Amino acid sequence: MNIAAAELVPYVTWGTNPAQSVGVGDVVAKSLGTSNPYNMVRATFDALKLQQSPRMVAQRRGRSVSEIIARREGAGKADQPSAGSAA
Repeated sequence: MNIAAAELVPYVTWGTNPAQSVGVGDVVAKSLGTSNPYNMVRATFDALKLQQSPRMVAQRRGRSVSEIIARREGAGKADQPSAGSAA
């Protein structure tokens, strides 16, 4: 078995199940102060700590998870013209 280490993406996990992980690539973070590597890694982890699940967002807004997911999935569709409309 050959593994191309250059193609591996780092992962952050929060549980024991492989499904409880997220790939970390092309991270853009705002750091306060200098943009040295230490501060950028710190800003990235601070941002990851603030991420919220759809369940948490739905609970805070008093809505169902399906409403939150549907709204997120339909966000980019409003800008696209429909097939029957004139360009």
